[in-house]
Amino acid sequence: MDLKKVFFLDREIVISNKEQIIEFISSCSKQNRNLKVFTLNPETWLKTKDLDFGDDVLWIPESIAVYYAMIFLGVKARRLPGIDLVSSLLKENFFNVICWGGNDQDCKSLKNNWVYLNFNSKIIEAFDGFSENQKEVIGLISKTKKAIVLVGKGAGLQEREIMQIATKKTSCVYFGVGGALDVFSMKKTRAPLIMVKFGFEFLWRIFFEPRRLIRIINCYPAFFSKVLRSKFCTKK
Repeated sequence: MDLKKVFFLDREIVISNKEQIIEFISSCSKQNRNLKVFTLNPETWLKTKDLDFGDDVLWIPESIAVYYAMIFLGVKARRLPGIDLVSSLLKENFFNVICWGGNDQDCKSLKNNWVYLNFNSKIIEAFDGFSENQKEVIGLISKTKKAIVLVGKGAGLQEREIMQIATKKTSCVYFGVGGALDVFSMKKTRAPLIMVKFGFEFLWRIFFEPRRLIRIINCYPAFFSKVLRSKFCTKK
């Protein structure tokens, strides 16, 4: 099946619903196809502008800022938090999961707590995200069938790491999951459902991690400037 996509700023983003995206990802895995899944917010947009993405990439609009920017530009809008997508994907399908991110203690906690997440998928290994272990990750991917690699190294870095290792001749689903691994390992608590529903989860994260405000200040002006130029300065 084909997913519905629209062009937004400098890339195509998926506006199909969660069930359709999960079906597409599962189909790619069964066909032994490489697939890279990234979530789009102002920070990931700014930090990946220089990357050359191929056709085997799904961009999922997850932030409220992207959602309203799409509406402002007259583009059909949809919002799907990455953690909701990856959680449903792992519950509804069986994958051999390789995680890459966090420190050594985070990895141990993730493996210990995995059983409490009620996923149908099994964790194979969790790799420290601060060590030079890319070769080990690639080696395990090459030996693992029906693999999905969850990379949580922060916006920009995780997308670059995925683009590097996905060039190798391995059939795998790669997913840039950001802070989802911290929630899965129970290191951090997700925002209340009411905040998630209305797209204000970022305020919850800023409250507990004030340094995130610096990241917003650094990327949101550039993002909204690009949106305004696209609206008023693009030649018809």
